[in-house]
Amino acid sequence: MIQKIINIQENQEKIIKLMANNLGMSEEELLMRAIDDFITLNKPTEALESFLQRAQKISQESNLPEEYSFKRDELYEEVRG
Repeated sequence: MIQKIINIQENQEKIIKLMANNLGMSEEELLMRAIDDFITLNKPTEALESFLQRAQKISQESNLPEEYSFKRDELYEEVRG
């Protein structure tokens, strides 16, 4: 296990103490579970990860000049003609 030192607000400290006590666990266990839940809920899905990898590959293989900058308004102007 790796030890981390973090800064929290006073109201967060009070809530953590209260929740840990009510759940019958240590503050450390409560925080570890909260981190695990956050990671699980925010983990990209396999489809999203695959899409992002393909987009990165296409971006790296593009032949656009380095100074190229996409401007949405200019694209709409071309379409509206």
